[in-house]
Amino acid sequence: MLQASGIFIAGDKRSLSTSELCSFIAKALSKRILLIKIPDLLIRTIRKITPSVIDRLFGSMELDNRKTNEVLGLKLPFTTEEGIKNMVEWYKTEAVS
Repeated sequence: MLQASGIFIAGDKRSLSTSELCSFIAKALSKRILLIKIPDLLIRTIRKITPSVIDRLFGSMELDNRKTNEVLGLKLPFTTEEGIKNMVEWYKTEAVS
């Protein structure tokens, strides 16, 4: 049996954007969503006034899970989209009742 120590982050091999995540959830719910792109000029203007707000709203947070994949040899049982679909199906049957 493999023994490993440390902090491990399970996740996909590819980072997922918030837009992709929302799209996967909407697709699983059979819903249409409208994603609005905010013009770069507006973002740059707001950044000059309150840079921390822009970073919190539009910044990227990525977790590096290479260590988990390498040390543990993590093999994911399904894709992100399949996992979200399973989560939505569970939600429809369990969480709503």
